[in-house]
Amino acid sequence: MVTTPSSLKSMMLKTIENMLGMRDSGNPKNKALQRQVKEASKLFALLKDAIIIMDEVDMILHPLKSELNFPMGPKEPLPDSPMRWKFPIYLLSFFLRAGSEDLAQHAGVLTSKQVSIIDEMREVLKDGAKDGSLQRRPHWVLVSPQFYAQKLLPSFVEISLLYCDKSGIDSKQPWVRSYLCVEKVDSGSEEAAAFLNSSEQDRGRLNMIRAWLHLVLPHILQKVDRVSFGLMNEQDCKRALESDPRMPRSRLHLAIPFVGKDAPSSASEFAHPDVTVGLTILGYRYEGLRLEHMKDILRSLKANLSREIGPPEKRPSGVMFEGWISQAGGVVVQCLGTGNAQRADNEQRRVVSLDRLRLSNVEQVQMTFDLLRLQEAVIEYFLLHLFPQYMRHQQVGIYPQIPPSRHAIHVLSSCFSRICCCMGCYMHSNRHLPIFAAQDQCIRARVRI
Repeated sequence: MVTTPSSLKSMMLKTIENMLGMRDSGNPKNKALQRQVKEASKLFALLKDAIIIMDEVDMILHPLKSELNFPMGPKEPLPDSPMRWKFPIYLLSFFLRAGSEDLAQHAGVLTSKQVSIIDEMREVLKDGAKDGSLQRRPHWVLVSPQFYAQKLLPSFVEISLLYCDKSGIDSKQPWVRSYLCVEKVDSGSEEAAAFLNSSEQDRGRLNMIRAWLHLVLPHILQKVDRVSFGLMNEQDCKRALESDPRMPRSRLHLAIPFVGKDAPSSASEFAHPDVTVGLTILGYRYEGLRLEHMKDILRSLKANLSREIGPPEKRPSGVMFEGWISQAGGVVVQCLGTGNAQRADNEQRRVVSLDRLRLSNVEQVQMTFDLLRLQEAVIEYFLLHLFPQYMRHQQVGIYPQIPPSRHAIHVLSSCFSRICCCMGCYMHSNRHLPIFAAQDQCIRARVRI
């Protein structure tokens, strides 16, 4: 039998996952899982009496290429949800507003304190562009991490303190500002003592905010959209699904690594959830929504509208929709004209009201999409529904506490009676061989060619 290391490992991990799933007596898939485990046990019994021959063992057992984390089981919400994405949405909205030259559409929703922070950050961005610490094209890109720490961080700390007030953390305590301003806190300092005396929930939130300010934010601001990260557009999604129909659907909606200009990676995803959240927010703000996303938003709004009471234009969903159109410079009307009148309506950016909008009407949906695809409030509404669906994790997993190469040997020794390794360079892989010799399970031979 010829196989690959990943196939063998996948079979073992899938069997363990099925066995964990069988623990739930109410699982409707228990019978199917039992059949799979039974068939897998027959295969493992067959392999137990076999000898495995591994070619290029130095590559298979390389410590930097062996996986250490094997999550499994049902996916659950991330800790500190939904603050895990609400805070970065709030934080990055100030940065993006400061990067734009027009605050007119936000004038009615911003306080004087928020406007002053944005004005201050805008001046900092201009200074950074002058001395080369920031790049303005294709969007604002951080070039100098030192500039971020010295100039931009104080503004982001002020924004974070505003969010602390919103989330129930008393930002007026002096130690809160000091705690957020420094990347490392001395364990014997007053800030550390006050931090330990705060509630467990506040400690978790403050740690998350500080990690964003000092680690995640400067990292993602150095990324260039559609070059080092980005969202897949309609053509990218079509090609990816044709290539791999079983591709995780999260890749279709969340930011993923790019290997070059307009070249999404074929299978990679960002490992850190906060990096994924931050780059996804930036991706949608830079690139806008796709048409299918707008259809999902309109479908959700119309479903909410049908459950609400009162005149359609005064229901919360109708008011929200009309507010979006107004912020985008459009006008909500009860119906659209035809012919030349229709073209005049398009020029005046008129959109049919939510209760009269039909998802089956391609023209109505397209006009709404063209008007709202880049609007901040619409993207925020979409993201607040997207992240709970895809930003989830599996709590159960295999986390070996031993070196990866030794862990791989334990896995192999549990499946096979004897192991034979082949490699091109004996000395390069000598560090792996004593593990085999200690268990007397490896057939070793040095052949000179």
